[in-house]
Amino acid sequence: MDPQYASALADAGVTMVRQSSILMWDIVPQTTINDYLNNVNNVQDPSTWNWNPSNNMTETMPESDVAAFQNEGIKVFSILAGVPAWLSYNDNAGGMPKNWWVYEDIIGKLYQHYQDRIDYFELFNEPEIELAPKLAGSGYSDLYTAYRDLYYHGMIGIKRINPNFSKPVGGPVAAYTDNYTWLNNMLGDADIKNDVGFASWHRYDVDSTNDVGISNWENAAARNGRPDLPMFVTEYNNPYVGMETADVISYIGGKLSVLMDKGATGAFLYGTDDRADGLNAAVRHDWYIIRQDGTLTPRLWPIRLLSKQLKLGLGQNKMKKTSTEGVTGASAAINANGNPVVWAVNDSTSAVSTDVVLNNLGLSSNVTLSHYLASASNDADSVYLTEKKKVLKNSVSTTITLPPKSVYGIIVEKKATPPVNETIMTTQTPENFSSDARYELGTKFKTKVNGKIAKVRIYTNGIESGDHTVSIWNANGTRVWGPYVWTVPKGKAGWKELVLQTPLHITANTDYIVSVSNSTDNLYPVTLQGFNYPINNQDLITYSTSGLVGTTVGEMPTLPGYQNANYFRDIVFVPSGTSGFAPEAPANLTASEGISQVYLKWTASGGASNYTVSRSTSNGGPYSPVKGCSSISTTTCSDDAGLIGGTTYYYVVTAMNSFGISGSSNQTSAIPLSSGGEPVTIMTSQTPDVFNNEAQYELGTKFKSNVNGQITKVRIYTNGIEAGDHTVRIWRVSDSSVVAGPYTWNVSAGSEGWKEFTLPIPLGITADTDYIVSVSNSTDFYYAYKEFGFDSPINNGNLITYTGSGMAAVVPGTMPSIVYHNGNYFRDVVFVPAISPQSP
Repeated sequence: MDPQYASALADAGVTMVRQSSILMWDIVPQTTINDYLNNVNNVQDPSTWNWNPSNNMTETMPESDVAAFQNEGIKVFSILAGVPAWLSYNDNAGGMPKNWWVYEDIIGKLYQHYQDRIDYFELFNEPEIELAPKLAGSGYSDLYTAYRDLYYHGMIGIKRINPNFSKPVGGPVAAYTDNYTWLNNMLGDADIKNDVGFASWHRYDVDSTNDVGISNWENAAARNGRPDLPMFVTEYNNPYVGMETADVISYIGGKLSVLMDKGATGAFLYGTDDRADGLNAAVRHDWYIIRQDGTLTPRLWPIRLLSKQLKLGLGQNKMKKTSTEGVTGASAAINANGNPVVWAVNDSTSAVSTDVVLNNLGLSSNVTLSHYLASASNDADSVYLTEKKKVLKNSVSTTITLPPKSVYGIIVEKKATPPVNETIMTTQTPENFSSDARYELGTKFKTKVNGKIAKVRIYTNGIESGDHTVSIWNANGTRVWGPYVWTVPKGKAGWKELVLQTPLHITANTDYIVSVSNSTDNLYPVTLQGFNYPINNQDLITYSTSGLVGTTVGEMPTLPGYQNANYFRDIVFVPSGTSGFAPEAPANLTASEGISQVYLKWTASGGASNYTVSRSTSNGGPYSPVKGCSSISTTTCSDDAGLIGGTTYYYVVTAMNSFGISGSSNQTSAIPLSSGGEPVTIMTSQTPDVFNNEAQYELGTKFKSNVNGQITKVRIYTNGIEAGDHTVRIWRVSDSSVVAGPYTWNVSAGSEGWKEFTLPIPLGITADTDYIVSVSNSTDFYYAYKEFGFDSPINNGNLITYTGSGMAAVVPGTMPSIVYHNGNYFRDVVFVPAISPQSP
């Protein structure tokens, strides 16, 4: 899966990806067994290995790919495999190793390198298929025994090089459901039983109600004393339905329902992205789950509904018993936030209506039922229907209609209750405030349960103030939140708190460090011997010497505090399953008109995870969610869903998080424009005389239009060499403000001529108002130039320039104002004129 789609996948509720493989033959240099044993050319040193294979056909993922998913909070599975030909019998790549020590050494070092990047490791892949033809000459005739030895020696290598390994390793990664007997044998083998961190296998079928044999796998684990062994179906799909048909919606929804009901830990839909090149290009059309423009195919719509909208992807869910009538299947659960949820699947070709009754809710007040639908015409991106219901005798009921081949879900939104806030420190206060130097000061801690860090806090005297840098780290040295500059004001002595705009999810029994640097006033609180003993409170656990210090600001503190000091760096922790507050209503919603669209922006709400924009043609509502602007994480959106020029539209925006939905923002309105003609540019047949390259500048063209309209693109003229990052801006001259950008535009080398950059959001401009379009040149310094090119204005259509409209600034990022020999720097716009609603 291309990492450029990581954000889209996360937004769809994907919480894990199984991102290809880690293959020895891609990474370890070509050598021989003897040369490896003798460390010829330092081949045993992983620093000499190729950690970012560039071969387009390789299955080994570059490390940047892994980081892209981790940055979105997506856990990564990967396969350790790929015995190179020089290590295999009969030079058969992917076969049995001739030398177990070499195999162990490589596997151990691969694990060591990736353990901070990969969350789960599988040893080998589908051994029944991939290993079977490669046993010749190895002395092995039994497939299971061969796989068992690969696993056994792989774990020897992992434990020899990583004695305290923490990321689970599992198998047998079986191609066939019936091979649960392999798991039975693995768990019955005393040499590897305790090294099996999870079970994994694959299943491809056409029946959405088939449980992929999970009961047999669970029974095999239970028989061998591992009843809680995690179960992952690491590949599943229906190979006989097209990726753009509704059939995939009910198939995937049904399959996930069965797997959750049966207790699966996770399941991976096998799919690709829509790239035209690379591995398996021939099958991408049948299997891709995301299009080239980043939009989701219907394969991901039921995942979005279940994982994101019903919040089943947040953590451990408690499945509840259900009975079904008239639908293919139905399931219910209490999600990790404590919300009751229910969903149903209709795999038939006809619509089905059914009654939904939710019993034993444990609630006595009114509730909100938020409905979501994934069907041929609904992508589950926004609320389908909202109902206010009164709880009667601990139950609520409603009636739903499921279109053909659909998944329908309902989440019960409970009234938010005050959060269960936990802190490390309670009554402790500093004995002193020091001011000798600047440090990175921290506290090491872990939690008993999963949950979220909602705030960071420090204890200050009445004088300490200024910019402090806040970070949260895992014990491996990876910053998992921050750095964030927190300007602390002077005031009373005591605790001061920083609210995390997006709470940080943390995992139980995992070490973290919260660090906050002191500011340039050097002040910080300290109690010597404050961590002679752990300070534990509720679910929060610390250690002796949990107070840590670093002498370099911005780096993770690792040195034990002087005399076990406590530096009073703390968190506010909300355990999973407890309630919290819905976010505050968004503020400062504004709207600006474009041609047949409206651009909206607002101020972020603290604690909000996403936003929904709603509109109406009536002042004051009622409002309906705007397609494309629902459940989004940004604070801007463009509404182009069927707007009619000249019509007044009214907008509000709400914020939401796992605890509920905010009230509405202020109402704003806009009247979109109607298109009045074809796009025009300032320049037509003009071309540059030379291409200079002496320095970097901000280069621009001053212009205005004689009608309202919008700029959709910016363009520059380049030679065949100019390339690299250029920065695009559009300025309003009257107040020197940037009204569009800055946008980074990576220009590719190629043929001479005009190159265009499409604005992410078209810019509406006002008639008879001066603007400057500017594009900096890149670090190759090239730019187009025509001396005296603006001795006279260049006017075209509705666009007007001036004598001396070519302008430059010697400092990139500042508005161009220097006119030199009336030069033209060939910075241009694509302008679409509009008919204002007031025009006849």
